[in-house]
Amino acid sequence: MPTKQRKNQNSRDGMPEMISSKLTDEELLGFDQWLTKKGKDFDAMIFDTLMDDHKIGISWDAYNDCFIASFTAKGDDHLNAGKCLMSRSNDWREAIAMNMFKCAVIYADDKGRWTNRNADKQRG
Repeated sequence: MPTKQRKNQNSRDGMPEMISSKLTDEELLGFDQWLTKKGKDFDAMIFDTLMDDHKIGISWDAYNDCFIASFTAKGDDHLNAGKCLMSRSNDWREAIAMNMFKCAVIYADDKGRWTNRNADKQRG
């Protein structure tokens, strides 16, 4: 039986492309300042992210002893279809907030398109 073909074939074998986007030291300072200002609106930011056709996931990574937050774009027509943006932190809320920061600030200049960057950094 034929299966539906994705319009944006970013993934292989039906799995999304994992986007590793670690924050530089300067970006981490910017994140901390951004979170201080925006943190009180955390619930609203999660709602907005979900309404922007993203699935939010959180899991524990026992190997790296941290939480991993993931945003997966839903729908074949989404700008980031077939991609999954990830962030890591010792605090699950911070991991989710890092993904929101990346979407709102880091990828704003690229019109929201997620790309791999700074894969060798430790936090983010």
